[in-house]
Amino acid sequence: MVFEVFKPMAARVGVLEHKISTHPVSAAAPAESLNVLRPRHSGNVIGVLSAKGGCGATTLAINISACLAESLGSTVLVDANLQHPDAALMLGKTVQYGLLELVTGAAEPSPDAVDACTVLLDERRFRWSLLTPPLSGEAAQKTQLSDIANCVTLAKTNSDFWVVDLPNYLDRHLVNMLDACDVIVVVFEETMPGISAVRRWWNTFVNLGYNSKRIVYVMNRSGSRTGASQAKVAELLPTGCVQVPNCFSVIDDSMASGKPPVVANPRHKFSRSISALVVEIADRIRGAQNE
Repeated sequence: MVFEVFKPMAARVGVLEHKISTHPVSAAAPAESLNVLRPRHSGNVIGVLSAKGGCGATTLAINISACLAESLGSTVLVDANLQHPDAALMLGKTVQYGLLELVTGAAEPSPDAVDACTVLLDERRFRWSLLTPPLSGEAAQKTQLSDIANCVTLAKTNSDFWVVDLPNYLDRHLVNMLDACDVIVVVFEETMPGISAVRRWWNTFVNLGYNSKRIVYVMNRSGSRTGASQAKVAELLPTGCVQVPNCFSVIDDSMASGKPPVVANPRHKFSRSISALVVEIADRIRGAQNE
């Protein structure tokens, strides 16, 4: 499926050729590899996008940001779901100032402004913070995703990493935010609707002219469904994927305490798969910086 409205945008850099790979990306890389893959500079932006609603993208964004912060450097988790933000609720945090104030404040956010508008999530161990819109949803009436893209671009040198939990409605504002990302993580489930959705996103990225090396596909809750075989995933998904296992009980238990599994239970298979995913993300960022 091709989104006709974005065809003119494809002309800005041309449509890329993609070859189908039947070899999924390994999800067993050791966390120690992260230090080897440390990017050369700060301000690396990672967008986390749900191919279809309800596939756990926010949970993955939280855990990816925590893993990056613990292993590679300061990380800001940005909840860009203006109407329905969930990250603060999942982490048990309340904020006085946040994303709305930073976006609508000074033309160029200062380090002090970034610090004032973010909430430290675990200052005892590493610098990991949250930037969230108001839980009331009022930000959706006062700002838009393009403003967030501009704000993150201007403020990104204030942190080593920015992990942006993205809404999945496709419009020009989402494209502006995706343009600002160094790596895009696309999350889906191994159901036929989920695989069909991720294939539509792949077509969209082709028509936007995005380099396939910028995009990491993640099959979340792997092994929880029987409707789509691994062979079907390999057939329909062009570039393979990282697999994250189904671990509802571990995720629910740890998130109830306000601590994601990578912090509360780092040796669990879910946490190890997140470490492997972060290795893949860091490798894509460093590879782009070396080009």
